[in-house]
Order: sequence, then C-alpha cells, then structure tokens
Amino acid sequence: MWGTHSNASAFDRGLSSRRDYHVASSSKGREPFFCATVSLVEQDILREAILTLSGASGSLIQYDPTLDAFMPAPHLTLSPSMQTHILRISVCGWLYNRIRSFVDGTRNDPNSGKVSLSLAFSIDEQLTEYLRLVTTLEAQMNRDLEAETIDTNLNSEKVSRQFSSTAPLMHSLVDGSQSETSPGMRSLTLVQLSHWLMEPKRRLKILASLVDLCAPLKGGALVSKVYEMSQNGGPQIQSMLTTILVNVTRTIFEMIALWTYDGQLMADANQEFFITVNPSVEKSNLWTDKYGLRKSMVPVFIHREQARKILLVGKSVNFLTHVCNDSLVFKDLEAIRTTRIKQIKSIFDQVFDNSFDGMISTAYTHVSKHLLTILFDKYHFVNHLTACRKFLLLGQGDFIQRLIDLLEPELGLPAENVMRHRLNEILETAIRDTNAQYEGSEILQRLNVEILETADGDSGWDIFSLGYTVDGPLSTIFTPDCRLFYLKAFSFLWRLKRMEFTLSALWRDQLLLARLPHRLSADLTPVLHVVQLLGAEFRHFVLQLQYYVNFEALECAWVALGTKLNSANDLDEVIEAHKAFLSNVISRCLLDQNSRDLRYHLRAIFDVIVNFSQLNQDLQDLAMDELVIRSQLQEEIEASARVGQWGTCDTPESREMVRRQVFIEATVSPLIARIRVLASSYRSMVTEFMGMLQNHTDQNLRFLVQNLNFNVHYINGFMEV
Repeated sequence: MWGTHSNASAFDRGLSSRRDYHVASSSKGREPFFCATVSLVEQDILREAILTLSGASGSLIQYDPTLDAFMPAPHLTLSPSMQTHILRISVCGWLYNRIRSFVDGTRNDPNSGKVSLSLAFSIDEQLTEYLRLVTTLEAQMNRDLEAETIDTNLNSEKVSRQFSSTAPLMHSLVDGSQSETSPGMRSLTLVQLSHWLMEPKRRLKILASLVDLCAPLKGGALVSKVYEMSQNGGPQIQSMLTTILVNVTRTIFEMIALWTYDGQLMADANQEFFITVNPSVEKSNLWTDKYGLRKSMVPVFIHREQARKILLVGKSVNFLTHVCNDSLVFKDLEAIRTTRIKQIKSIFDQVFDNSFDGMISTAYTHVSKHLLTILFDKYHFVNHLTACRKFLLLGQGDFIQRLIDLLEPELGLPAENVMRHRLNEILETAIRDTNAQYEGSEILQRLNVEILETADGDSGWDIFSLGYTVDGPLSTIFTPDCRLFYLKAFSFLWRLKRMEFTLSALWRDQLLLARLPHRLSADLTPVLHVVQLLGAEFRHFVLQLQYYVNFEALECAWVALGTKLNSANDLDEVIEAHKAFLSNVISRCLLDQNSRDLRYHLRAIFDVIVNFSQLNQDLQDLAMDELVIRSQLQEEIEASARVGQWGTCDTPESREMVRRQVFIEATVSPLIARIRVLASSYRSMVTEFMGMLQNHTDQNLRFLVQNLNFNVHYINGFMEV
C-alpha cells in the first residue's frame, strides 16, 4: 500500500491479521466469474457482505475483535474460494470503520484544531461517496432478487467508466442497465463484488494510510503530510488527495490572508499556524519579541523566503497600527487587492502557478515600503542615526574639541566629586560655542550626560559618557543592546581623544619649558630633549591609531551602513544593517571578545601615556619652582643696581652656582632616568602590541602595524616577537 509508515501502522497490522485466513482457491476449484443461478445461501452471504462494506456486522459475517477482522459465522460451511472472497470484501468495511473512527473522533473532540477538522470533513466527503457505492450495490442486489434473471454481465470497462462518471472521488458505480448477452439472465456474485471493489478498496487503503500518518499531526505539519502523499499514485488517487489537500490548505490560506492584510491571528489554541504570538510582550518590543515563526508548522510548499515575508507583512501591519499610529488599510489598495489568489490550488502548485508568490510579494513590497517611509520621513531615522555618529562616535570635531577643553578641569577631579548638573551645564556651553547649535531641537534635547559606575581610584575621565535617548518607533532600531554598543564605543573613542588632548597639552608645555629665562631652559635641555623624543613617539602612536579608527573603522563602516540602508527592503534589513555597523565598529575598535588581549595591552599603553603626563607635570612644577627662585634673585640684583650698589658679589654668586648645580643633579638626572624606564616599558609594550596585531584575523589591523612601524623604529624588538 502506497504511503504507509516504515513501521507497521495499526492499519497494516489489521490487514496482516487477515492473511492467515485468506485461502487461495486452486485453479481446479475456482468458481466461474459469472454463474447462471445464485444459491439461497450465497444470496444471504452476498447481502451481508454488502452490509459489511459500511462496517456493520450481520448474522453470517461478524466482526471478531480478537482478530480485528470480519469473519464468516463459525456454523457456516464455505468453500475456500468463498471464504477468500468474503475476507477480501470485508476488508473494505474494516477500512471504513477505521477511517470513520478517526473522522468522528476528530469532529467530536472539542480540542481539535481547524486544520484537523478540515481534514476530517474532507475525508467524510470521501466516505459519503463510498457509501453511495454501497447503496448502489444494495439496489443492484435487490433488483437481482426481484427479477430472477437479470443480466449482471458488468465487465470491468463499464464499471470503471461508471465509477469515473458518477463518483470519481470515491467509488465505481455498478452499471444498472440491463443487457442480454445470453438466453438466461445472470445474478450478482461474490466474485463480481470482490472484483468491482478493487478500486474502492485501494482508495480506502490510501485514506486509512492518510489517517494513520496525519492522526498525530496538526496544522502546517498535517498539510505538509497530505501534500507529500498527493505527489504519488495514479491520476485518480492524486485527484482524490488533491481535493483533500485543497480543503485543508484553505484553512491555512484563511489564516495567511487574515494575518497578511489585517495583521490579525485566528484563535489558534492548538498552535496550528506557523506565526506565533506572545501576548505578554509590550508595545515597545512588538517587532523583536511579540511575533515569530513556528518552523515546524510551515507547509513544505511554502518556501522559507515566503514564510519570512508573510511574517514580516503581518508584523509591519501591526507595527504601523499599534506603534506608529498609522491608519492605512492595506487590503483596500488596488495593487494588493488585485493580486489576491483566486484558487487555493495555486498555493501548493507554484511550479505552474505563481499567483500565491505574487500575492505575498506584492503585499510585502507595499507594506514594507510604507513602513520605511514612515520611519525615514515622519520619524527622521537618518537624522537620529547621524546624530549618534556625530556625538557618540565623536564625528563632530569642533564640538568634541570644545567639550574636552571645557571638561578637562572637572574630569580631573576624583569620581566622587564630579557633579552631573555641572557636566550638563558644560555640555550646553559646548553646544552653544560650536556648530552643534545648528542641530534641530529634536536632536539636541536627546543628547545628555551619563555617569558610569565608579570604582576605587576612578577620576572623572573614567565615568564620563555622552548618551542619546531614542524612544517611540525608532527604539525598535536603537535597542538597549545598541545603546550599550554605542556606550562602549564612546568610552574607547573618548579615552583615545583624551590621549590626544593630553599629548597636545604636553607639547605646548614643552615649548614653554624650552623658552624659560635665567638659563633655566639650558639647564633643563637634557631632560627636555628626552621628553620631546618620547613625546613624539607617543604622538605618532596615538595619531596612527586615531587615523585607523576614524577612517578604517568608523568611516568605512558608516559608508557601508549608508549603502545597506539605501537598498533595504524592510525593517528587518534596516535593523540588521544597523547591527552590522555597530558590530564592525566594536570589532575594529578592539572591543569584541576576540580582541580582549589587544584591548588590555592598549589600555596599558594609555596608562603609560598618563604616567608620562604626570612625569611631565612634575618636571613643570620643579621648573616653575626653580624659575621663581631665579626670578627672585634676578629681581634682587636689579633692585641693588637701581640704588647704585653692585648687583651681586662673588660669594652669593658662587652659592647660586652651587645651588643650581645641585638642582641639576637632584632633578634632571632622576627625571631622565624615570623617562628612560618609562620609554623602555612603552617600547616593549608597543612591540608586543604590534606582534599581536600582526596575528589578528582582521586584515585592517595588520595594516596598522605598517603605519606604526613605518620607519622600522621598533624593528629589532618586533622581529624578536
């Protein structure tokens, strides 16, 4: 039997229980196909054989629950051939009962799903056609009894022709016309009945197999199984199964249409539809969490891309209605209304009819385009995205520079002494002083100062961050995870900007130290020279790193984001493009998990720069103290000269020379030693850092090594690594 389970189903076991009772008649004892007369006993048996076709037991042929089969009564003495024909005929009744049990059980079960009920009603229609055959056979037998000589010469060709014309879905009707092929009339026999029932029995077997396969299934999985069976068998079997498939698919289509055009889901307690909903999800998370795809319920003839589009269309309709407060009724649009399919068959016959795909694609295109138009034009998505690029990713250069200039005194304080309101005031001042003031109020009012969690020893630099608040429909794109990514990126870029700011301030201080009066600059020349050399190395490292971050990381990712947004077809693609942009920024800024060791080394290098800044501050403090002493001495000399005395004499001058020599030995030499230790530590770190870059999977990071070591300054140490 076509389409059965690989393991024996209950239906197969029922059939196998009969094999022990089928007795094959020998060629010598075989009864003729037609007989001139039918005995009274055979007429009674024939009547009850027809009765078993509807699953009922009689007095001569009874259902045996032990054997799970219809068997002749024990008191009957029948020929092996007659027993064989009775058992063959009664199989139809056993199959009918099995199928009827499924149909009635499904229809009477209050927990049955819509698709399962559709299958039950469709199979019931087939059983109704089968019962018409049984009624026809009963009528034929009654005519035989009323007229003793009735021509029952019904050849197989006539039976098949009548079956196809009268009940093409279930049975072959017996030709009721009378014809005389011989002087005597012939009566219906068990042999004829067994022969005529071959086609109905085959269809009952298919239906029983379908029942076995579909009984544990529901929804789209059930439809898929019916579709798989409909792809096999002869034309008549395929026609019957296609009729059933149309009926069960119609239920799925009604669910699809309601979801696609109205964004609504039918009551689906049995979870038969492939769209899932979580009613507890709030409106703010509607797009990401409320609706999903139940892959096990997607019919096999609906492609993965089609299922995705169906999900997105309904989600978009709900998003527009409940989040964007848009009232456009999409099912009334001419383009969508005209593409609605006219035949259910087109859903599973897409090889020859693409109207279903056209229906889904048209709805997807119009709804998604309208949603993107709302987000881009009404809610100004691109403007907010650009604001994040300018303020959170430090793209607005004049604003960032002015902000860091104003914040430097505040951020140098311990973290516990930093006041949020003071930082907000400085932020507003920086906005007014730069081109940021020309941004729209909708943008500027979302920009704010955020204070990060503090740890022991943190300064204001460690806890300061800018934030950008996004609400409404755009919060679907700017999710909390995206906000965290922006925060991590800002912290890294802000730290890098601090290094640039610090080194720029050091360079200005060194210029001042190089021009101090009273020969102080000359006395400090050895240490200033070392400081300038190491400062140049620091500036080169930071500038090259900034170039990489600004152009290779941020700008390239930003251009790629713009390209993807221009070609996006739906909100999911916009969300994915934004996530990909942030992912690229995070990975190229060494903030992902794979770059953890690199990030730690880079932070250590930044700490060296901060220590160098402190060392330079110590040098500047010593220089200023020494400058005060020498300035006072010079003022005393000038005051003595003004009153007509010698400005100085040998003894004070000698003491001053000795003091200056002590200053040089006690200050300059230790500072030079400290700087050299710092330089050695820095070069070792940079060399190891470049070695790690060279082995990184990101090719752009490997190119950074060439920029850092362009003059092979670190070649020896780098080669050792």
